[in-house]
Amino acid sequence: MGRDAKSIAMAKKKVEYVAEVLKAEPGLTVKAVGTKIHEKFGSRLYYQKLREAFVAAGGRVARRGRPRKQVKGTSGVRAKGRRVARRRKTGRRTADRVAAKAARGLKAMDAYLVVIKTDDKPLVRSVASKEEMAGFVARQLVVGTPLTVIGCYVRQPLAIEFEV
Repeated sequence: MGRDAKSIAMAKKKVEYVAEVLKAEPGLTVKAVGTKIHEKFGSRLYYQKLREAFVAAGGRVARRGRPRKQVKGTSGVRAKGRRVARRRKTGRRTADRVAAKAARGLKAMDAYLVVIKTDDKPLVRSVASKEEMAGFVARQLVVGTPLTVIGCYVRQPLAIEFEV
């Protein structure tokens, strides 16, 4: 008998042993049966063969991959990528909190600014869109405000850094 014949015969013995083990203990998993084979024969059975023998002997193989987790408060399972967007807590450092507050303030501001220069103090009006800005300027011109005292600005981030 050659080496290949010996290994084929040993594999057949291991496959038969899988059926015996499952008959004695039907609740075992594939891994547990593989461990018992290793303990008895001193070597392992190729996993694919082990799995085939396990299923043929009546064993139940669990679904491959991780099971999905049940999300609290829902009736079903929810996929990993569908997390609910929530506002993250700003950093612990004071500088992080100040920067976050400034960013929130800038987001709340309107995008366009119209300034009308008067004798006592400038009149400042912020508007959300270009159309609103054009409408406001047109109304001011109808009222009699000269075009030379009206300034229109767009809010943009500064390209420089500075410390206060």
